Amino acid sequence: KHNAAELMTSSRTRVPTSGLEWRIGRRVPRSVSGEVTRSVWLFRAALGLLIVLAGALWLWHLSASSLSADEALSWHDSGHSLSQLITGVKRDELNPLGYFLFLHAWINVSPSNSEFWLRVPSVIAGFALVAALVWFTSLAAGRFAALLAGLLAVLSPYFFDYAQEVRAYVFVMLAITVAAAALLQAERSERRKSRWVVLSIVAAAVAMAVHYTAWLVFLPLALYLVVWSPLPKRATVAWIV
Repeated sequence: KHNAAELMTSSRTRVPTSGLEWRIGRRVPRSVSGEVTRSVWLFRAALGLLIVLAGALWLWHLSASSLSADEALSWHDSGHSLSQLITGVKRDELNPLGYFLFLHAWINVSPSNSEFWLRVPSVIAGFALVAALVWFTSLAAGRFAALLAGLLAVLSPYFFDYAQEVRAYVFVMLAITVAAAALLQAERSERRKSRWVVLSIVAAAVAMAVHYTAWLVFLPLALYLVVWSPLPKRATVAWIV
């Protein structure tokens, strides 16, 4: 009777598909659950330390150098009226209007047009990119690999440059990473799959509105969705469309 009651109790409880597994009719011991909770907090604390390290590296002497030629062009195109902005971007850029519209709005609300304040949004996007990269890698390869990837990102000379430039590169990198990570999260989630797919679609649309190189990632990603992804067909079609 005891075994039957235990089995009925466990059958009414949803069985997790990842993390702590349920054994047959048994709950995970509290001690093990506590260790998992501590490991999650340690993981989050390590991610926070990575972002603090990125802040120390990227904010230090942020305004020490003047704008480069490309940064000055971004500032010049975005600092005019919307009609002049659209004309200038069509004349001087291969990229869509997304980033320049964002920079235009930032110039109008920022306290100053100094090098520091013009570069602040890129630094913030760099912080978010480190977190998104850790999220993506934790889904693909585990937490240790995720923290290692985050550390490499913080120390990368490419991140160091892009997170301090008044250019679109760090923003398209962030949007692409979120789009890919949200798809992996949707594949691994028992519930709210559609929300993660919608987040991926929005991030992909933002990326394509910011920089044309997003297609270099999204075309192979679309192929993956069609051939290998376990997501429902409706979600795949919605994402590709």
